[in-house]
Amino acid sequence: MASVFISHSAADKEAALRLRALLAKNEFQSLFLDSEPADGIIAGSIWERELYMKLRACRALIALSSENYVASRWCFAEVAQARALGKKVFPLNLDGSPLHPLLVDTQAIDWRNDGEGDAFGRLRRGLEQAGIARGSWDRSRSPYPGLLSFEEQDAAIFFGREQLVEDILSKLARLVKQGGPRWLTLCGPSGSGKSSVLRAGLIPRLRRDHAWIVVGAFRRGMRALESLSLAVAAEFKRVGKPRSAQQILGQLQSGSAAAYAQLASELRLATERPAATVLIVPDHSKSSYQRLLGEAPRPKNSGAQSRRLCSEACVRSPRPRTETIASSPRSAPTCSAPSRTRPCFRARVWSIL
Repeated sequence: MASVFISHSAADKEAALRLRALLAKNEFQSLFLDSEPADGIIAGSIWERELYMKLRACRALIALSSENYVASRWCFAEVAQARALGKKVFPLNLDGSPLHPLLVDTQAIDWRNDGEGDAFGRLRRGLEQAGIARGSWDRSRSPYPGLLSFEEQDAAIFFGREQLVEDILSKLARLVKQGGPRWLTLCGPSGSGKSSVLRAGLIPRLRRDHAWIVVGAFRRGMRALESLSLAVAAEFKRVGKPRSAQQILGQLQSGSAAAYAQLASELRLATERPAATVLIVPDHSKSSYQRLLGEAPRPKNSGAQSRRLCSEACVRSPRPRTETIASSPRSAPTCSAPSRTRPCFRARVWSIL
């Protein structure tokens, strides 16, 4: 399934191939270009039907507008179909000529120098804001995980939850800028997709943002501090500076605020992001949070001090730089307005398909 459909006239084939190569170089892998040897239309296929199938499946269309494009009735059909289906359309002006009439109401990008300068940066930002994930998808993985949740490796084929992911991102940004509660909850009925939103929707977006260091998502199953230690160790390993999970567990078990602050600082140092916010993502957190409270030293008084304990149990720096997404609102002593997942009703299923 291609996320991006590249629409072009036959006369602009070379420009389309260069664009595809540039997108692939920048880790946009889920692409469709009809003339591309590996992933284009297979010889012997009914090409018109194949094009419409790809258009229905894609999430965005890049239109290489030129005099040739405007004159092509097939290009007209592709743009018309994409707009009728509600796809995001990105016009690239190849030659400075007037845009296709169907594209005049859409902000275009001057592409006369093959994306040099800030042209490609504008396209990349537009694709990312539209929820088009960068990163390759392992074609040996099934795109239908069944009862299992989508994982980070499935980000390129995870869609339909863009608005919820944007909602979570904006709430996280407000927490960092405005302070306040250190918990953000993601709640919803069982099976409504909370884990998939976290793992395949939110975390891949945050990993591309140098303002964040993401630890998790980690599930319950073992003792919670052991799970957290493994997740922190995995993050150190991901950036090429492995640490022993047992050593990290020892720091967490000490229970001191200084130890947690030191671990967060070490994460920033390892990732070379001194100003980044450390985000801990426990999945199925009701049980995990209860276990964290059970394993960490309890303060003498409950109430206000439990908020401090909760934050320290989730790796915090001396300043409130750690926010947590949980999946149960009752597990958070203080939390901002929760984000919610809902069941995918029949009408919504058809719009996604």
